[in-house]
Amino acid sequence: MEIFADIPEYWQRIDYALMQNGPMNLYYRNEILDSDIDSLKGLGYLIEIFDCSKWENNGLMYDAFAEQLKFPDYFGRNLAALNDCLCDLEMPEEGGRALVFKNYDQFAKIDGEIAQIVLDIIHSRSYSYLLTGHRLIGLVQSNDPCISFEVGSQGVQWNHREWLKSSRGL
Repeated sequence: MEIFADIPEYWQRIDYALMQNGPMNLYYRNEILDSDIDSLKGLGYLIEIFDCSKWENNGLMYDAFAEQLKFPDYFGRNLAALNDCLCDLEMPEEGGRALVFKNYDQFAKIDGEIAQIVLDIIHSRSYSYLLTGHRLIGLVQSNDPCISFEVGSQGVQWNHREWLKSSRGL
């Protein structure tokens, strides 16, 4: 996948617009969401749509991820396993992959903490994919126009030669 160039031709692309402030984007109106989905499809993105109104509990959420994204049978149905399996998504050569969550506010009402963490995991995985020249974008539709999520808070990591505590004399 080509990198974005800092020229007007790229500034007009929907993926550029969506990624410029981070890979996760909130939507209220479905017509705007649908328009952006169509634009991403036109750029070669694979689109995965989840109807979160069906997620009456965390188990159903994990089932939806496993089925929609074709996770392996050993998927552990927990946040750590979700993070691991999102690292191994098939990514197209052109475009990228967009995960679309409709009615996410309904799931957030059931388990706001897990809803927050799921978006944070996708946010982190998106940056990991950028390192290998792929794009993962999250489109999160809510029927609550005031909903908000904080994602992307990361601590400063130890360098690759000192990340083990023993390498720092601890």
